[in-house]
Amino acid sequence: MDTRRRLLVTREEPRTPVGGRDPYVLTFVSGTPQRALERWSAAAVDARFTERFLDPADGRSVPQDLTQVATAFNDWVTARRAGGIGLEIAQGRKMDEDVSELTRKRNAVLENVQDETLRGALLG
Repeated sequence: MDTRRRLLVTREEPRTPVGGRDPYVLTFVSGTPQRALERWSAAAVDARFTERFLDPADGRSVPQDLTQVATAFNDWVTARRAGGIGLEIAQGRKMDEDVSELTRKRNAVLENVQDETLRGALLG
């Protein structure tokens, strides 16, 4: 990716843009915390993708696919974060007040899991 020119380029020839007739969407996934995304909503993102990328004439659903990928990634990252808190609790080296606070924090993190079935399973 040539970020200066905002072009997708080939690895072999970084000055050569990727061409072709078919449109494409390039998705960049970063684990960097971003406060602006704390209240992220899959539905809002899906609506925005639909408005911009979905051609109702051909019936393709790129936005739904991207939303599913983003939701799954969000849920995976969130579950791992909650798992780390769960390990702190399981180690048993905390005072009762600390365990209560960690449990509250873990449950709050898990509330951000988008998939209801997964959230229910993780909250137990």
